[in-house]
Amino acid sequence: MRIIRYLETLSNERILPGDTLIIFDEIQSCERALTSLKYFNENIPEYHIVCASSLLGVAVSFENNIKSIPLYATFCI
Repeated sequence: MRIIRYLETLSNERILPGDTLIIFDEIQSCERALTSLKYFNENIPEYHIVCASSLLGVAVSFENNIKSIPLYATFCI
């Protein structure tokens, strides 16, 4: 819940489960934000989260060579 309190302080808004939509835009630029998604999903699923990324890449192996493929994504948890 520390992340919720931090976001409330940062935005000067109350975040209510089931009523507030939290949007992480360009999530690939913040590793801690990416890591927090597991916490939200497993520990506080009542919060609505949307993530967007224009540069998130997926690594694909082609005969032991790793290639980066751009993935344009918007997803909800």
